[in-house]
Amino acid sequence: MEKMEVKRNDNSSIAVPLIVALIGIMILCGGIFLQVRQYNINKKTVEVKAVIHSARASHSGSGNKSRGTSYTVDYSYDGRNFRDVSLAIEGNNHEVGDIVNIRVNPDNPSESYSDFGGKAGKIIIVFGAIFSLFGLFGVSSVIKQKREDEYKIDMSM
Repeated sequence: MEKMEVKRNDNSSIAVPLIVALIGIMILCGGIFLQVRQYNINKKTVEVKAVIHSARASHSGSGNKSRGTSYTVDYSYDGRNFRDVSLAIEGNNHEVGDIVNIRVNPDNPSESYSDFGGKAGKIIIVFGAIFSLFGLFGVSSVIKQKREDEYKIDMSM
């Protein structure tokens, strides 16, 4: 009786889901970084109302595609008036005169922040987690399939 020779899969079949999982983990880490950064900003700042004084769209070097809008905002804190000339505020649909919430460092009121990283970080975390889970599911499926193939080879001998 001749032995049946079964060609075993190489390790390249695990490469794609492993890369997907690793990319998902990196995206997840980026989202966590944004959340931690926003948490630290929120911890040391207070929320104040600001009025948009002007808006300036920033464009990429090639073409007229907008990369976002920088706003100049006026705000008051502790009886003094301040102006931040390059604040990124979530959403590009703000107009001059709109009132927005910003965060101000009470120790240095000229230092202001927007809550931009908070919502973006949450979205990135969700996307990274989904990407990671798909990748890890793919890795486990490949490993399971390889084990089943090895079991079939052992049983046929």
